[in-house]
Amino acid sequence: MAVRRTFAAVACLVLLSACSGSDPSQELGLAATIAVDSTDEATSATASDATDEPDEPDEPDEAAPLPAITATPVATTAPTPTPTTGPAWELILDDAPWGRRAGLRVVELDESLLLLGGRTPRNSTLPGDSDIFSDVWRSDDLGRTWERIVETDSGHWPPRAYFQSVVLNDEILVLGG
Repeated sequence: MAVRRTFAAVACLVLLSACSGSDPSQELGLAATIAVDSTDEATSATASDATDEPDEPDEPDEAAPLPAITATPVATTAPTPTPTTGPAWELILDDAPWGRRAGLRVVELDESLLLLGGRTPRNSTLPGDSDIFSDVWRSDDLGRTWERIVETDSGHWPPRAYFQSVVLNDEILVLGG
């Protein structure tokens, strides 16, 4: 019984070695040794990580010798993705009338782009010192021109940055910030 269990452990090591191209006993921290005499029967075996029960007396082999184990490595690399070509980026506007901002949101509604809020950092030593906006800008030509349609502090919602906005039933919902 001990020889069969050891044979199974060694067979796993051989298969791992054949598939990985390296010595799995080193990679996995296993210590397994097999001593084979001239009759090709396993005469002693040890495995430091085994949790087998105490060895039972060896039974005489009634079957033919164990078959040889061969393994064919299996390719495990993913196929190379085919590059996709899409439209190239095109600079439409060097400087927008709403100025440089962070934390703004843009949504599409009725075939128009709507830009909402955001913040522009001030030239200050105070962390986070910024001008914060609640204005709304619209572009009907994919960002080539912009028109302010709602001023900051017009009472629609308080100035904010880093918020979320979604379109639902032809309305824009402004959340957080």
